[in-house]
Amino acid sequence: MMSTSYRHLTINEREKIMILLAQGKKQAEIA
Repeated sequence: MMSTSYRHLTINEREKIMILLAQGKKQAEIA
C-alpha cells in the first residue's frame, strides 16, 4: 500500500521536479 501511494505521488511530483530542474539548469547556464 505505502509503495503504491509513494509511487503514485512520485509520478505527479516527478513532473514538478523535472520542471524545477529544467528551470534550475537554465538559470545555471545564464549565471
